[in-house]
Amino acid sequence: MLEQYHGVRAHVHSRPINDAVTLLQEELRAGKPSVIELKSSCIPWDTNYTRHETPYEHAIIATGWDSLTQSFICTDSWYGCEREKISVKEWVGERIPVTTFMISGKEAVPDVRDLLNKSLNHFERGSGENHPFSAMEKLAEDIRSLDLKAEFNGYRPLLPPYGPPISNHLYTISNNRKKFSVYLGYLSEQEWHGRNALKEIASDFKVLAEKWKIITGVFYKAFFTGAEESGLLKRISLKVQETADLEERLYNLITGVLQYAPDVTRQKPQQRPTLNNCETFELAPWFNNTAFGSIIGGHQADFTGTGDFFLSEDIPGDRCIQAGVVEFLFPEADGFKPDNISCRGQMIPVHFEKPIVGFLSILGCGEWGCPFESLIVHYEDMDSEQISVKVTDWEATKPMFGESSIYSGRCAKNENGVIQPLNHKVFIYDYHFKLTKLKKIQYIELPDCSNLHLFALSAGY
Repeated sequence: MLEQYHGVRAHVHSRPINDAVTLLQEELRAGKPSVIELKSSCIPWDTNYTRHETPYEHAIIATGWDSLTQSFICTDSWYGCEREKISVKEWVGERIPVTTFMISGKEAVPDVRDLLNKSLNHFERGSGENHPFSAMEKLAEDIRSLDLKAEFNGYRPLLPPYGPPISNHLYTISNNRKKFSVYLGYLSEQEWHGRNALKEIASDFKVLAEKWKIITGVFYKAFFTGAEESGLLKRISLKVQETADLEERLYNLITGVLQYAPDVTRQKPQQRPTLNNCETFELAPWFNNTAFGSIIGGHQADFTGTGDFFLSEDIPGDRCIQAGVVEFLFPEADGFKPDNISCRGQMIPVHFEKPIVGFLSILGCGEWGCPFESLIVHYEDMDSEQISVKVTDWEATKPMFGESSIYSGRCAKNENGVIQPLNHKVFIYDYHFKLTKLKKIQYIELPDCSNLHLFALSAGY
């Protein structure tokens, strides 16, 4: 079957496994990536990996071949994976759909202004409740009074896109924002007056996609933990409204870029501060989540609220962890007591031996996405300072924000008392934030985002 796109001709094949492998190798030798469609159960990073009873299929892009492991190197736009390997030994099915591509004409130079106008027209269509931003407000209201039991009725609590309708809807919003970020990034590479500003907005949409993914994760937590007791539905509703407001601001920014080229700059995070000395802070009194549990079971670890946890067998022997010149105190973890903070707007009083702190450093990670939140430092003279915190998901294959991995280990899942080791690594990262006020800190106000986890806190001078 042939399909024609702008300057590209696609040819869809259906081949037996061995023939499909040969065809893909030939295309790659010619420098042409191809799309393959496989059972979700045989893709290692798919949420349905090894669940051979599931009928789902998933399309990925083959970009290379590793002859040593007999694996294709792949890119997956849905999961945001690059250079992941999948062995042909994993493939199942009688025939494998393969889509190959051929350049059939010269690609036209993109008209950035026209393409952006078409994108904005999507937001401008409709009025009243049908206007996209009004629809977001309605979604926030509906979530506040949602009947979770009815929503999950008839659905297994699987991850998107295989879960109940509203979770799939939220995840689709996230995925579309991620794709739009890539699209804006492509436009920002073209020669035109607003390229620098558009590059920054593309980065904002990448963050926006993670915010929607976080909302999806909190929605699942509401189901598993009992929304009536935790008040999570109300918090999800507020997050939806907050994120929708950010979308509207980004829409206005793109409108502005079409009219002029604003000078958009960002303060870059300092990954390795220059310090004279550092001091660790004991966070244990405020721990409210148990991340580490043993593979043999008999513990209370549940990092995500859905049964996933770090394996305590991989905990470093020495609690003192060095990240450059910064030292962290890794939490004691035995599977029965909390070992990290799940952020829920806590006010944590802090006391350091030296009153004037120049840097705050944390060990942390996200789950169900990469949180982008604000941490507020309150000083004794009633002044305060807001810090933007971007944290990478514990299961991500690489850091999202240029940070370093301080801890890596294995993870497992507890399903009805049965411990199932998972086949991928998980990570905890270090983050460093320069303070500008140089005053004595009274307390730190954490964001209200339970998917953001803190394991350690240190101060630098």
